[in-house]
Amino acid sequence: MKLTQPERQWLTAIMEGFAPPGSGDAEHLAPERGEVDYAGTFEELNGAGGPKVRYGIRAAALLIASSPVWMRARPTFIDGLNTAERIALLEDLLQHPLQIVRELTLLMKVQTSMALLREPTVRARSNYDTARSEGTPVRLRLSKAAKKTMQEVA
Repeated sequence: MKLTQPERQWLTAIMEGFAPPGSGDAEHLAPERGEVDYAGTFEELNGAGGPKVRYGIRAAALLIASSPVWMRARPTFIDGLNTAERIALLEDLLQHPLQIVRELTLLMKVQTSMALLREPTVRARSNYDTARSEGTPVRLRLSKAAKKTMQEVA
């Protein structure tokens, strides 16, 4: 999924609204500006999806990117707002009366979380992998019935 330059700017602005750049030192989880490649992660996560997924996720990004126009009557996209205005707008979108707006905004928030945890420096500061050997992914425990089914399939 190849994003256009405006889409890359909008996605970065949206995701920085959910995770504003700050002091990315050992005491703070906030990423430094440019530490997380939000648009690149977005392209990678959604690139393998089918056409409906790609169009849907792009529609979510466009909806949120254009929200200053229809939520605030401001003739700008989200990348034209300062950080505090973006944060306030995203909070309002998460409380919007229409469920579709809330859900698409939440979808972008989840994408932001995935982009953050993809970066080794952010993961290290968050202690996300502390209890796991070699940073292995979380493994769910299976019931005895599920284990038996897995053995039968193998």
